Amino acid sequence: MYPVACSPQSWAAGAVNLMLEASLGIEIRFKEKAVQLNSPFLPDSLDVIRVENLPVGDTEIDFVVRNNMGEVTVESIRTTGNIAVTVQR
Repeated sequence: MYPVACSPQSWAAGAVNLMLEASLGIEIRFKEKAVQLNSPFLPDSLDVIRVENLPVGDTEIDFVVRNNMGEVTVESIRTTGNIAVTVQR
């Protein structure tokens, strides 16, 4: 018997963040106060991902990533301070 077999595993807590990072290619550039999405991809079963309150230095950004018939689009919804989200294809 393994006493810790039923304990929550720490890797599971980061799984959602790692999945988002892998599918959207999120790269946070702190010095430039920018968020870059590198070749973002959403599976056909997922139409929208909304990212809220993403901190970048002393600023925050909210943005929406949409799957429009196989083409991924990004729309900035809210920012605090001077911050931008860009897409690199």
